[in-house]
Amino acid sequence: LVAMFASLVIMLMPTIFLSGFIFPIESMPNVLQYFSNIIPAKYFIRIVKHIMIKGNGLSAVALDTLVLLGMALLFMGLSIRNLKSIWHK
Repeated sequence: LVAMFASLVIMLMPTIFLSGFIFPIESMPNVLQYFSNIIPAKYFIRIVKHIMIKGNGLSAVALDTLVLLGMALLFMGLSIRNLKSIWHK
């Protein structure tokens, strides 16, 4: 139970606040705006807003989609590399 609450406070709350889901990123201080760029949820929220609220097509969300795809490939590559290093010990 303690681990669940700790992960909520340490990971989930900053992700929700810095993704633009609750507060607009433009109204945050500059430091937090730059920090929100490394959070994948920001790009997902932007894609959802463009498609569901504004009714835009794929061309409007292409850059955000590429950023998410790049992050996914980066994290998958890192986890595969770490998994291989564990297996070969």
